[in-house]
Amino acid sequence: MATGRSAEENQDKGRQLFSSGFRLLLLLFLFSCGNPEKDNPVSEHKTSFDPNQVSAIGRIEPEAKIIQLSAEVSGVVKRIVAQAGDSVQAGDTIIEMTSLTEAAQVKNDATTIAIRQSEIRAGEASLAAAQTKAANLKLQFQRLQNAYNQGAESRQNVDNARTEADAAAREVNRLQAELKAKRQEITDAMQKREISELALEKRYVKAPENGLVLTMDLTPGAAITAFTPIADFAPEGPVTALCEVDELFADRVKAGQKALIRHQGMNDTLAFGKVIFAAPYLKKKSLFSDAAGDLEDRRVREVRIEAEKGKPLLFGMRVECLIFTK
Repeated sequence: MATGRSAEENQDKGRQLFSSGFRLLLLLFLFSCGNPEKDNPVSEHKTSFDPNQVSAIGRIEPEAKIIQLSAEVSGVVKRIVAQAGDSVQAGDTIIEMTSLTEAAQVKNDATTIAIRQSEIRAGEASLAAAQTKAANLKLQFQRLQNAYNQGAESRQNVDNARTEADAAAREVNRLQAELKAKRQEITDAMQKREISELALEKRYVKAPENGLVLTMDLTPGAAITAFTPIADFAPEGPVTALCEVDELFADRVKAGQKALIRHQGMNDTLAFGKVIFAAPYLKKKSLFSDAAGDLEDRRVREVRIEAEKGKPLLFGMRVECLIFTK
C-alpha cells in the first residue's frame, strides 16, 4: 500500500517538472521573437549614414596634366637648351639633336631653287626677245604678201618671209614650253625644300605650349629613340589635385563643392579649392596602386580639385583632399 502511494507521488512530481520546463521554454521563445528593427537601432543608423565630408587621396599636378615630351625621330643630343626647372614659351627649343645631313639637304635645295630662278629669268628674257622677233617677221611677211598681191614683190621673197615668220613662231612656242617646265621644276624644288626643312625641324624638341620643364636627364651625346619619353613638362595653368574617391561616397561629390588640401594623415591645410571635375564613371584604382597585379575589388571616381589659395604645391606631391559635400 505504501509502495503504490510512493509511485503516484513520483509521477506527480514528474508532471510538475515537465510543466515548469515547458512554460520556461515558451517564455524564452516569446522574448526571442521581438521586433528586430526596434531592438537594433545601429542597423537603422547605418542605412541613413550621410557624411558632410569625403576624404580622398590625391596627387598634385597641372590642370592640363603632365606631358611626357618625346622626339619624332631618333638621333643624338647636340645641346640641352632648357634644363629642369626652366620656364619656356610655346615653340622654344628644349633639346637640339645633331642635324648635319638635314641642314646640308636644306642648303642644297636652296641652291637648286636659286639656279632654277636664274634659269627662269634667262628663259623669260629669251622668250621676250623671240616674241619680238616673231612679231617683226610676221609684219614683214604681211607687208611682202600685200606687195605681192599688188604685183610689186616676187613669190620667192614672200615664201622666204613666211618661212622665217613660221620658224620664229615655233621658237616662241618652244621657249614657252621650256619656261613652263622650268617653273614646274622650281615648284618641285620648293616642295622638296619644305620637306627638307620639316626633317630639319624634327631634329629639335620644342615646348608644345607655355610651361615648366620638370625633368631633364639627358646630356649631350646621349641617344634618343623616336617617340620615347625624354622629359616631363608641366603646361602653364592652375595647380590641381587629382584624387580618387571611394565608390561608397562617389555619388556625393559634385563639381563646384568646396575642398581643402593637406598632407596625408595630417591636419595642416596646404590650400583651399573647389571641385572642377568629377568623372562620369567608376574605374579601378590607379594613382597609388602598390603593384600592377594587385587584386582590388573597390572602384573609385576620379575627381580634380583646383587649388585657389594657399601654400605653393609641388607637382607629384601626395596629398589628402577633404571635400565638403554639404
